[in-house]
Amino acid sequence: MCCTAMSSQSYTYDYDFKVDGINYNILSEEDKTVEVASKFISSEMWNNYTGTVIIPENVTYNGTTYTVTEIGAEAFYYAKYLDNIIIPNTVTKINAGAFRECEIQNIEIPNSVTIIEGAAFSRCAAVSVTLSNSVTTVEDYLFHACENLEYVKLPENLTYIGEYAFFECKKLKAVSATPKLTYIGYYAFKECREVEGITISDSVTYIGEEAFMDCNGLKNITIPGKIKYLGSYAFASCKGLESVTLKSGFRGAGEFAFSGCTNLKNLTIESGVTGLGSMMFCGCSGIKSVVIPASLNPSYGGAFYGCYGLETLIFEEGITAIGSDFQYCTGLKSFVIPNSATSIGPNAFCGCTGLENIIIPNSVTSIGNYTFQECTGLTEVTIGNGVTDIGSSAFYNCKSLTSITSLIPAEKLSAIWLYDSFYGVNKSVCTLYVPYGAKETYAATEGWNEFKHIKEIRNNYKVTFIVENEVVATESVTEGDTIVYPAVLEKEGYTFRWIDAPQIMPSEDIVITGKYTVNKYLLTYKVDGDIYASDSVVYDSV
Repeated sequence: MCCTAMSSQSYTYDYDFKVDGINYNILSEEDKTVEVASKFISSEMWNNYTGTVIIPENVTYNGTTYTVTEIGAEAFYYAKYLDNIIIPNTVTKINAGAFRECEIQNIEIPNSVTIIEGAAFSRCAAVSVTLSNSVTTVEDYLFHACENLEYVKLPENLTYIGEYAFFECKKLKAVSATPKLTYIGYYAFKECREVEGITISDSVTYIGEEAFMDCNGLKNITIPGKIKYLGSYAFASCKGLESVTLKSGFRGAGEFAFSGCTNLKNLTIESGVTGLGSMMFCGCSGIKSVVIPASLNPSYGGAFYGCYGLETLIFEEGITAIGSDFQYCTGLKSFVIPNSATSIGPNAFCGCTGLENIIIPNSVTSIGNYTFQECTGLTEVTIGNGVTDIGSSAFYNCKSLTSITSLIPAEKLSAIWLYDSFYGVNKSVCTLYVPYGAKETYAATEGWNEFKHIKEIRNNYKVTFIVENEVVATESVTEGDTIVYPAVLEKEGYTFRWIDAPQIMPSEDIVITGKYTVNKYLLTYKVDGDIYASDSVVYDSV
């Protein structure tokens, strides 16, 4: 039997039979199973289920007893006067939209339910929902725009949270942790503004785009190392977020993953993290300190772009390349580039107007294009002797520079092409300091010869004087100066000399060894005034 109700707008809804005010559709005559069907009245825009609805385990119609195994699609859609519902343990499936836009406050799903289809509770008025432990997936749009929902107890066996699952649940405060969860879809919790605690278990491998965007109540987030995909804007604009930890093994993220988290103060990047993401922490102005582990591969997408509160930047020893990640970190005044680094990426510190002093170690061979562009507060730069490439506009408009120390040897200058590398630097004011003996070469080399004041650096180096395996003196001597040798005690029968003793101090520390040599004397034998024999005799010998 099929029953059809006609409204004044000619909208129809179908059901097979009705018992005790509940509509049913037969799913299988063979299995004797039915689903609860809708009582929606389109002309009045409401569903005629009201008060408390108790769904029986079994229902008898025309002498046949059926088991209720499902709640049909949109069965309680728009049930504005539904107060409570009791679902029996025979129900195994809740179909799409089953409780969409209904006014029920609390729903408890029995453990018999294993499947809940998408949008089943979308825009529902429920405050609290407990899902059965048999459910393993939260489908797309399941609780979308449930604006009164405050708490959801997720099943322990849950592995999947779909797209838009809790999107716009603006009063949601707590979501229980699940140890087997692997997938959180895009927009899953977006605009859940009051959520304070979400634990992302170590089993999670996928977090989609904008999954937690605008979750302003979040305070602390730990990203597991097993994450294979962290989507763009995943935690963007979480204004209340204070602490983020990236666990060892984390490999990177989509663009702007934590951008605009302006209250983020504590960022921990564990050793073993190998990648970040483009603009990952862009505009996170509350970050004061960052430690970059040696395991981190260089990024070229401005991971910390515009973090103007950043004051302390530490690169761990062992890091080989510095990426393009710190543009417009205007609060950064100085940092140390480790001796393990060999390159500094393009735009790496562009617009860091607070930088005052930079020392590029001898290990670095390449300085990228625009690396220190618009670092208008920079006054002193030291370029190590290993540099073989200085990129275009590397120091563009660093107009406060008064001192550049280049340790690049004269013989390497011809291989380094300066293409506007120091454009905007006042070369009439800035003094270029060069290695001892290299002034003429710098003054004759294109680009370097634009500096009006070139001065040679005369460094002090150590001279160690050793006599008979003992240090007798150490001196600090300026390269190019005359070495003054210390006085040495005379020894009877011995002559002293310094071995391979330079007169002028070279550009390096040196050790000078002195040696005593025993004297030989001529022994002459005379008899009656006549020499009859002579011999060479070593001093103090018999």
